[in-house]
Amino acid sequence: MRPISCSVEWYEGYANDPVLQIVVDRIPNAEEFRYERKDGLWFAEKDGYVRFFSWNGPGNEEGHCGRCYPIKTIEGEEVTLRGPWSSRSGVMNKYFNPQSLDILVRLRMMYILVGALVM
Repeated sequence: MRPISCSVEWYEGYANDPVLQIVVDRIPNAEEFRYERKDGLWFAEKDGYVRFFSWNGPGNEEGHCGRCYPIKTIEGEEVTLRGPWSSRSGVMNKYFNPQSLDILVRLRMMYILVGALVM
C-alpha cells in the first residue's frame, strides 16, 4: 500500500468529528492477512493496513449478522470466525503492534471514477 494523497473531511455544518482520508494505490486482499490472537481479539497487519475482529467462539456469534470470516493465523492455522464483532484501533493498540488509527482509506481508481481525486 503506497499513499498517494490525504485530506481531512471536516463535515462542516454538522456535529461530527473530522475524518482523515488517505488515497492509496492498493488495499491488500483479505486473504493476504495473517492474524494474531490475544484474549478474543484478532489482529493482522499487511503493508501498513490493519484488520481486526473481536470473537471468542460459540456464544459470541451475532456480530456482522452472523457472517463467516475465514482467516489464517500467523502460525498458518485456518480459522473461521462466525459472527465476529468489530472493534476500534484504540482497543487494539492496547494489545498489538504496530499501533493503528481509524481512518478512511480509498483507492486511487475509486477517486478517479467519482471525480474526487485530490492530488
